[in-house]
Amino acid sequence: MLAHRCSSSGIGLVLIAGLLVACPRWSWAAAPAEAAAVGSPRFLAPGEVRPSFRDLADKARDPVESLHLNAWVFNEMLMRASSPRVGSIFSQRNEFNLQASYAVNDNLKLYTWIRPYYDSIYDWHGGSLTGRNGATLRSDWQDSLNWDNEKDPVFREVYADVVYGDFWGRFGRQIVAWGKSDGIFLLDNISPFNFREPQRFQEQEIKIPQWMLNFNYRFGTFGTAQLIWVPKPEFASYPGIGPLKRFTGGPNCEHDLEFSSTCLVNQLFVTFDEFFKANGIVGADGKLGYPFPNTSKPPSRLENSAVMARFDSSLGQLNYSLAYEYKYNWFLQDLPDVGDHEGTVGRGTAALGIGNVRRAQRIHIIGGAADYQFPWLPPFGENTVMRVETGMFLNDMFFLPDTSGSEKNHYQVMIGVDKFFTDPEWLNFPALGLGSSGVSWFFSMQVFSDFIIRPDHWKNAYWTGGTNNFDFETLQATNGLRDATQQYITFFLGKDLLPDQSLNLEEFVLIDPNFGNVWEHIQFKYMFSDFVSLAIGYNRNWGRESEPFGSNPDYMWTQFTFGI
Repeated sequence: MLAHRCSSSGIGLVLIAGLLVACPRWSWAAAPAEAAAVGSPRFLAPGEVRPSFRDLADKARDPVESLHLNAWVFNEMLMRASSPRVGSIFSQRNEFNLQASYAVNDNLKLYTWIRPYYDSIYDWHGGSLTGRNGATLRSDWQDSLNWDNEKDPVFREVYADVVYGDFWGRFGRQIVAWGKSDGIFLLDNISPFNFREPQRFQEQEIKIPQWMLNFNYRFGTFGTAQLIWVPKPEFASYPGIGPLKRFTGGPNCEHDLEFSSTCLVNQLFVTFDEFFKANGIVGADGKLGYPFPNTSKPPSRLENSAVMARFDSSLGQLNYSLAYEYKYNWFLQDLPDVGDHEGTVGRGTAALGIGNVRRAQRIHIIGGAADYQFPWLPPFGENTVMRVETGMFLNDMFFLPDTSGSEKNHYQVMIGVDKFFTDPEWLNFPALGLGSSGVSWFFSMQVFSDFIIRPDHWKNAYWTGGTNNFDFETLQATNGLRDATQQYITFFLGKDLLPDQSLNLEEFVLIDPNFGNVWEHIQFKYMFSDFVSLAIGYNRNWGRESEPFGSNPDYMWTQFTFGI
């Protein structure tokens, strides 16, 4: 009844374990033989079993029967609604999108999604932090016109779908989503995020596509097995990722949406370098000063690839799946270099560090998910769907208050409920098109918990995404520390406000009891036609600047889509 959810977990360094990106309701990849034509300016996932944008239009728009085209332009503008620089525009992104699928025959379909973009804010010199620092941010974030932007490429997806009997495969650059969670990512660890806009609600728009082989086989009515091989894993991208750019003209704490934890890390390395030079200390590279992280990504060899396997099936009203992933974390880890140039894990090693190594960390993830539709479930009533998703993460990396790295196993579980309900009788205004229209509300809530197994401390044990203060007298973080047990609670409410479904409301709220943070997302979207839409929204964050969501600015946005 309900589409499967997106979800995942990313915990590393002092980066964004607590910063979560919401996702829409997708189904996971459906066999191409069953799928509607790919793509949509409504940002549906390619392969989703729903009518595509072009399916709603005249078929004459496709040049020939076997060639299917979608084309649209997209404009987005973000404006700050919190101090400092209230009212300043810090993103003005313009995209051209072209999706094309060509059916060679019944067994082979070719697909590509071309998306060049240009963000004009980096040529502005106005009031936003991003605009003021356009010169240093431009090379990383302004456009994809240089054709070598791997985090946001011009050719976003390029793959071939092969169907033969009960087998289908998708081979090439693509995005794959797993999971059943809203706004919190548990098992959906396949495609990393481009955090150019961390609270962007369209997950598929900011995921980084990867080259992969995606094999699927259906065992009749028993279930479907999926095997994914990623020969060259990609890693998350976010403003301020390169601390050494501080000395090469690059950005540091200069982007409106730069994580406070990233800013802290950059400032720490700068301070360490100044301290080493002032005291004549030679770093791990043999030179005076503190060496900045020597980025060490895994070379493109077979033994460094990532592999994921999944089996999903159903039994009556119960849908379930089992999953295994052997992959790298989305985020490279900054580990103390005590002279081995590999990075050292362990308690107290940070104090011995004469440099830092930024390296990849590979982990095992074992988990599963299920949903069941209850005829009646108190207190939600009839036809309520309950969801659960869970996973064990082995040898993941956490960081203690003194910045020492510690490998820990941790267990995550999410429990959620979904409910459709119709308007109450008192909300019956036929003249306004409200009430008794047959259009229902959709309500969803979930509770997510993360338990670190055998933690170093029971309270305030590890750094998390919002840390922005470091006490050099104690050489420890003094805030932004997460408990060994961490929870999030989310609510989602969606409604087509008019009978013709042209006006849609969505509201999402995430509560972080660990820090007392709250993130609220609200959006109104109006479809002028099947080809033209306008969305207006607002992201509001409650919390201190030293905390995960409090470090994000409040902002409003507009999104305009025009199909060609």
